[in-house]
Amino acid sequence: MKSNRILIMAVLLLTGFTAKAQYQNGDRIGEFYFGFNAVAPLGEFNKEAAPIEKGYPFLPLDADHIGSSAKWGIGLSFKYSFKFNIVEDKASAGPFVGIDLTWNSLDKKVNKAFNDLKCDKPHYINIPLMIGANGRYYFNDVLGVSAEFGIGLDMLYITPQGWSDKKEKYGVDFSMAWQIGAGIYLGQHVNIGLHYYSFGLHNTTEDDAKKYTKSISALMFKLGFCW
Repeated sequence: MKSNRILIMAVLLLTGFTAKAQYQNGDRIGEFYFGFNAVAPLGEFNKEAAPIEKGYPFLPLDADHIGSSAKWGIGLSFKYSFKFNIVEDKASAGPFVGIDLTWNSLDKKVNKAFNDLKCDKPHYINIPLMIGANGRYYFNDVLGVSAEFGIGLDMLYITPQGWSDKKEKYGVDFSMAWQIGAGIYLGQHVNIGLHYYSFGLHNTTEDDAKKYTKSISALMFKLGFCW
């Protein structure tokens, strides 16, 4: 698929650009970040859907409700930030490139309907690829603050729902996305942050005759480590 090729090229460019640019005259000019995320769905992503409990061959979640009724999820973040000093040992800023991976399942009510009918439930996987700018300011050697803004492309993958002989598949969809966040640095290596992600408007079905579009967004609580 063309969309898959775009994602692969973007990831390769991200990796290659970071590897090439991270050193200047033998000294690193930035830092790597790796973090764990708690993902709270917002808006239509969090909108409650009423499951159908009729059983086979009727699926618990109608196609127009796919992309909603998400519950809290988990995620991972990877980022490389280029650091340019504004005030030596106090303030710095620069561009960054980053990629996140988030996973959300269904809320308790809808999840129970799938379990009762013994069929596979859909899971929501978002992979936003971002470029942007961030900065930080240190009050002392122990405490600092940070802020960032990014824009890029989000990939939404919804896993199939249904029974082995009756599967509804939704495939992959791409949309423009952005995020804004702020955090606290504890020393030089630990960051605790709160970030808002707009994953954009996603088509949640592959049926050209009947497309359903959802506005997917989330609030992410991040615990990250820098080096």
